Amino acid sequence: MCLEIRKMAKLVPEISTPMMNEADNIRYTADLDYSHAMVVFMCVTIAFFAAVKLLSRITNTRIRRSPCGRRVLGFYRYISYRSYYLQTFDWYSPSLGVILIGVIGSVFTITLLLAVKPYYWPNTKGAHAVSFGSSPPIATRAGWMSLSLLPFIIALSAKQNLITLLTGVSHEKLQVFHQWTAYAMLILALVHTFPFIVYHIWLGDMMMQYSMTIWYWTGIASLIPQAYLTLFPRFLRSRYYEFFKLSHFLAAPLFLVFLFLHCNFRLTSWDYFIATVCVYGVSLLVSWGRGLKNEKHTATVERLDGGLVGVRMESKMRWRAGGHVFVRFICGGLSNSVSAHPFTIASSPTIGKEGSEIKLFIKPHSGITARLRSIAENQPNRKLTATIEGPYGGLPRSFKEFSSILILVGGSGGSIVVPMLEHFIATNAATGIHLVWAVKSKDAIAWFEPELLRLQSAASAKHIAVKISIHVTRDHSTKPTSLINNESEAEKDLTLSGTSEEPVTGMSVFQGRPEIPVIVTEASEKATAVGIIACGPTGMVLDVQNAAAALQLQIVMGRARAAVEEAGLHTERFSW
Repeated sequence: MCLEIRKMAKLVPEISTPMMNEADNIRYTADLDYSHAMVVFMCVTIAFFAAVKLLSRITNTRIRRSPCGRRVLGFYRYISYRSYYLQTFDWYSPSLGVILIGVIGSVFTITLLLAVKPYYWPNTKGAHAVSFGSSPPIATRAGWMSLSLLPFIIALSAKQNLITLLTGVSHEKLQVFHQWTAYAMLILALVHTFPFIVYHIWLGDMMMQYSMTIWYWTGIASLIPQAYLTLFPRFLRSRYYEFFKLSHFLAAPLFLVFLFLHCNFRLTSWDYFIATVCVYGVSLLVSWGRGLKNEKHTATVERLDGGLVGVRMESKMRWRAGGHVFVRFICGGLSNSVSAHPFTIASSPTIGKEGSEIKLFIKPHSGITARLRSIAENQPNRKLTATIEGPYGGLPRSFKEFSSILILVGGSGGSIVVPMLEHFIATNAATGIHLVWAVKSKDAIAWFEPELLRLQSAASAKHIAVKISIHVTRDHSTKPTSLINNESEAEKDLTLSGTSEEPVTGMSVFQGRPEIPVIVTEASEKATAVGIIACGPTGMVLDVQNAAAALQLQIVMGRARAAVEEAGLHTERFSW
């Protein structure tokens, strides 16, 4: 080894003095600072939202609802709720606040990447021409910046992660940042790759470098699975979820192995791999631990009206209203048994009892949900073995401070209706609840009528006013609202199915889509603190978000109607 070093030393041109060697070393290690800057930016961003969470916990209601507190909180909620729809691309944007974080991150990354010049060393062809090194500065800089994002991408993808613990943001709402940081890492990886190709084509030794050095071909080998993981189309991911998930788990290890070989233990590159392994390892251990604690469950599958499939399981698990679990059904087929799917829990835990019944209302599509539909139709009440991971998400603790609750759901988003109503009725957390449910036909919720009757009775016993509005969007047999001119005529439309002998008190059925901005405005005129909950198709949730954002803007500008001082929003979507 020493002999080889001496031979290499003889090849160094005479211009290489101790001072020059020190300069070469500085150039070689300087780009580490760029990776450190990226790490600091990510950590500062996480720390900011952790501080916001802490501040929300320690700030009391009186401060939040003071004139200054209302405006500050209203502005924060406005940028957290306001979203956009680009019809040309059929794209529903994340909230304005998320977009701002993305813009700030993009500006920071681009500035860090491009601010310092030169992008290529001023080398010339010929003997001893490579006097500044063969690595273009912009390429090594981009490489280190790309590598520094790896632990954060893994953390943002995990269901059990430190970011959720610190900020209180549930894992499914972090998915947008997981995707965006993955895009940033891929773009930086490409900026890292192409300058090397340009330089060595210029130098005339590209093929020799590719065939003789491991870090060239392993770089290309890591880019292929990385591009696949990052650019997999969203519509295919939704349509072929099992394939996407399985291929994701196969492509990710390939990417990491080739990236590890590509880095070749250069400088501190191994630090990022150690961090990545630790982040993902802890996530796996916690997930496995919770899975073992939950044990296996026996699931009963049944067919429900409206094309839904019902699943019931007895469990000792505790969860918050609106929470979800990942369920793995062992019912034949490798992909079905290996892959876990997220489902909203359509029941609430029984207070004061050790065990509770988990109910799932599933809208069948393809894969495991189609398999469950087949079982429900051909083998009614068949029992399956299932494992549960979770629970995750659920209603924020802040909703206990709202005196009026508005729940807007669409289609099978009604899965959250029962747990939400049960929660607010059991805890006496609100004096008034208004449920607005948009469905294609009345038959779609016929199975829900007994639950509504039970909840209405429980609410009445506690003097909680519950108003239910059913909006039927496609069933033309339902009379339009404008045709219901008196109480006796409206009473005819209150019964959801022909099996009911008595109408459900406080329920109205309307033809057409609900006017969400009007409903939100009316709710804000009747209470000082309104909690809004939305679950359903992306388009409906976006309308609710924008209606809530408009209300926040009124609070900020001091133009809110009546006495409303605070309005909070919690959303659940069918897809992430």
